[in-house]
Amino acid sequence: MRGISLPLPKDYKDLETFVNVEMGFPDEHPQVFKTETVKGVDGSYECVKRFRIERNRAFGRFLERRKITFEVVHNKGFLWGTAPLAKGTVELKHLLTQCEVHEVIELKDDKNSRVKCGRLEVRVRLRAPLNGPEIRTISENFLFLDAFAPAAAVTAPKVALPAAVKPPTSPAPAGKTAPPAKTQLPSPPPPQRAQPPAAKLQPAKAESTEGNGDDDEDDDDPESVDYMVSNEVLDAALKQCETKIKVLEATRKPVPAELADKLENIKIKMNDLSMKAEMGLLTMEGTWHESPRCFFFFFLALILLCVCFLNAVYMDMVKKAIAEEKQRALKFKQANKLVHAKAAMERLKSMQKEVDEVVAAQAAEEASEGGESAV
Repeated sequence: MRGISLPLPKDYKDLETFVNVEMGFPDEHPQVFKTETVKGVDGSYECVKRFRIERNRAFGRFLERRKITFEVVHNKGFLWGTAPLAKGTVELKHLLTQCEVHEVIELKDDKNSRVKCGRLEVRVRLRAPLNGPEIRTISENFLFLDAFAPAAAVTAPKVALPAAVKPPTSPAPAGKTAPPAKTQLPSPPPPQRAQPPAAKLQPAKAESTEGNGDDDEDDDDPESVDYMVSNEVLDAALKQCETKIKVLEATRKPVPAELADKLENIKIKMNDLSMKAEMGLLTMEGTWHESPRCFFFFFLALILLCVCFLNAVYMDMVKKAIAEEKQRALKFKQANKLVHAKAAMERLKSMQKEVDEVVAAQAAEEASEGGESAV
């Protein structure tokens, strides 16, 4: 929203205003909000407000019949209160077929509707029109340039003509004149079309044959979440995905669906690990009968569902994933896929670091228990 030529009240040298916006949907609980205070008669109210709506017939009737109200209020100052300055409305029926309503409305005095009190620029947006998607026809002019080089200009060779044509040796019969001699010029050669150099086609062949090293590894995504077992690796992948999405949003580029799905899968897997750890279904080391909680849940599931479940040991999973990641990095290196090999080695280092930290913590705990028993 932006105020344009708002009236200055009498006995005031400066103007401080804010806008009260009211949307009467739903009827039981109308949605109202207030902007920040702005100084000047041409102030810009930098605010974005999202209204809660429901895509049904009631909201369609509201857009057809009702309006959204904008009231400009004058802030007189500390201990002086506020006073309404002007009011205006915007029709919402265009949102049935359009995504955006951008208008500059005339503000009128609250007491006398004939008195104009400046203007207010308003922009109301809807993600999708209520009656269906908005279709816009845009015509643009394009200039297409060929990638071929222009053909070289061909000049016809110059032919020296004789100064005088000699008459034929045989005399012409009486009453007839000999026909003039004809000279035939050689036709110029046809212009040849420039061909692209063969050297530029070689990199494309190299790129096409570069990725044929390992068919089995190309089918699987080396950055798949299925390979991520360690909490450290999942945390690093989560930060990496969030950083990429922030960069794309900052540059106003669309977020790929694969990146969004990968972020969601990482969050689901991390929540699954934390839930298993809280319930006692996932321990650092040992078997299922060493955890009382797991013992209780085992018999509870056996009675209710008549199935038994296998308790996962977290450290064994991480150690197994380290061995698999090492083999995967070796395959990538042999296939000359250095980028994938480097990513696999980073995941391996993160998992090895986590294992070392757990082992050190367990050793410290055992040392402290040994000291207490000796005392």
